[in-house]
Amino acid sequence: MKRKVIQIANSTQLVSLPRKWSQKYGVKKGDEIDVNENKNTLIISTERVKIVNELKVDVSGLLPILVDRFLARSYQKGYDRITIIFDSHEQLITIRNKVKELLGFEVMDISNSVCSIQSISSKLEIDFEPVLRKAFIAVLDMADTCLDAYEKSDKEVLENFYHKDFDVNKFCYFCLRHINKEMSGDFGTYILYYLVEMLEDVGDSYKELATHLRETSPKKDIGKMLKGANKVFRTGYDFFYNPTISKANEAMKDYKEILINIRNNYKRLEDDADLIALSIIEQILRQVYHFYTMRLDTLKELEGK
Repeated sequence: MKRKVIQIANSTQLVSLPRKWSQKYGVKKGDEIDVNENKNTLIISTERVKIVNELKVDVSGLLPILVDRFLARSYQKGYDRITIIFDSHEQLITIRNKVKELLGFEVMDISNSVCSIQSISSKLEIDFEPVLRKAFIAVLDMADTCLDAYEKSDKEVLENFYHKDFDVNKFCYFCLRHINKEMSGDFGTYILYYLVEMLEDVGDSYKELATHLRETSPKKDIGKMLKGANKVFRTGYDFFYNPTISKANEAMKDYKEILINIRNNYKRLEDDADLIALSIIEQILRQVYHFYTMRLDTLKELEGK
C-alpha cells in the first residue's frame, strides 16, 4: 500500500498507520511502536501481539532421517510451534533427539501419535554474532581434533566424533533461524545464509571423515592433505572476521597447491578407506574455499581501486 507523507512545521514528517493493522494489533493513541531502519525501508512493529508461526504436518511413512531434516528446516525457517503426526517409534525417537539441537525449543506434548514442539520463549535472549563465532570455533576444533586423533591412531576419539557435530548443528541452526526471522532484506543476507549452511556442512564432512579414518592406519600423505585443508579453513575463518588481501591470496595459493597434491595422491593410494578419506578431504577443501572467495567484497583494501 502507499501512504502520503504529511509535513508538520519545517522538520517533522508523518505517515498514518493502516487502520486494519492498528485494530488487529490493538494499537491505540499513546502506545509505543518499534521503528527499525534498513536503508530505504522502515520496519514498523509492535510487541503487543505476538505472531506465532504454526505448522501442522503428517510425517507418517517418512524415513526418520527425512523427519530429522524436516525439523531442522522448519526451525530454521522460523516456525514457533510444530505439531507432528507420526506412525513409528523410530520417528518419535528422531523427533526427541532433534529437538535437543534446536535452541529454545522443547517437546510440549506427546499423545496418540501426535507430538507438539514449540519455542519456550518468543525471542531468545541470545546475540547472533557470538553464536556464529561459537559455530566457527566448534568446527575448527573438529578439524584440529580429527587430525590429531588420526595421527595418534586414537580410534575412540574418532568413533565418538558425532558429539562434536551436535554443538555445530545447534549453533548453525540458531543462526539460520535468526537470519530468516530477524535479518530479512538486509544486504548480503543471502550470502551469509549460504555461508552458515556451508559451515554446518563442513562440520558434517569432518564427522564423516572421522568415521572413515578410524578404519585405516595413519598415512603420512593423508595427514598432510588434512593438515593443508585445515589450514585453508582457518585462514578462511580469519578472513571472515578480518578480511585482508594477504589472507585471501594465502588461502587461494594453499587451496590450489593442496588440490593438486590430493589429485596426485589418488593415483598412489590403493586402500578403499584411504581413497574415501581423501575424497572427503577434497570435499572439505572445496567447502571452506567459500569462506574467503564469497566475502571478497568486504575487503576495504579494494575500495577506491
